[in-house]
Amino acid sequence: RISRQVRNGLFKETYEEPERLLVRRMLQRGDRVLEVGGGIGLVSLTCARICGAGNVLTYEANPAMESVIRHNFGLNGLEPTLRNKLVTRDGRDLTFYLNDNIMSSSCFDRYDRNPNTGEPFGHAVTFKIAEQAIHHSATHPSHFLLPVVPAN
Repeated sequence: RISRQVRNGLFKETYEEPERLLVRRMLQRGDRVLEVGGGIGLVSLTCARICGAGNVLTYEANPAMESVIRHNFGLNGLEPTLRNKLVTRDGRDLTFYLNDNIMSSSCFDRYDRNPNTGEPFGHAVTFKIAEQAIHHSATHPSHFLLPVVPAN
C-alpha cells in the first residue's frame, strides 16, 4: 500500500522531514491543529505527541489511506481525530480522483485543467484566481497544516 519511495523515506527518517521539523519548532502542548492531507499519519502523530492527541484533527481524502493512518496511530498508541473526507470551502461534495501515487491523488483530474470558474473541466476558456481565508480565534485551530510537495 505504501510506495517504495515513502518506505525508503521512513527508513532514512527523511519522509516529511521539513513538515516534522516545522511542527516541532512551532507547536507546544495545548495547541490545536487542523491538518489537511494526512498522508500516512506521520505528521499527525508528531503533532499529537506535542499537543496531545485530542488537539489534533486530521483530514485525509484518499479512502485507501484511512486504514494505513489508523494502523500507524495504533502502532504509536495515539489516536488523533481522523476524518476520511475531502475538505472544501463550501462543504459541497466533490469527486476525488485516486492515482497509484498517493501524492498525485486530487479532487482535480490531473489530465483536465481546472480554471476555478465553475465552467466544465477541459472546456473552459477563462480563469479565476482562487481566494482562501484562514480563521484564527479561540474556537478555531491555532495552526493549519497543508502538505508540502517538492517540485521534483
